[in-house]
Amino acid sequence: MATTQDPKTVAFVLYPGITLLDMVDPLQVFSVLGGFNDQYQPVVVAERIEPMPTDTPLTVTADKTFAAALPKVEGEPKFPTNDQIDAVKKVLAESWSAATSG
Repeated sequence: MATTQDPKTVAFVLYPGITLLDMVDPLQVFSVLGGFNDQYQPVVVAERIEPMPTDTPLTVTADKTFAAALPKVEGEPKFPTNDQIDAVKKVLAESWSAATSG
C-alpha cells in the first residue's frame, strides 16, 4: 500500500557489542509494517561498513555509514537566541515547581 507522504528514514545505529535483539526486534516490526505502509524505511548505520561484533557470536554489517545516511540539508541552520532559551527555562522552572509542589 503506497502512501502520499514522503518516506521517513528510521536509522538503527550499529556499534561494537550491540545487543542484537535490541536492533533485530524493531527491524522485524518495520519489516511487517512495510507490507501495510511504506512510509518508514529502516536503515542500519555505523561509522564504517564492515562486520561489527555483537553480544552474540554473530557479526552484523551496516547498510550505510553515518555520513551517507544523513539527509540533504538546504539553507542555514537556525538556533534559538539566548533570550528564547531563557524564556523556555523560566517556563520549565515554573511548571516544574507547580507540578511538584503538590
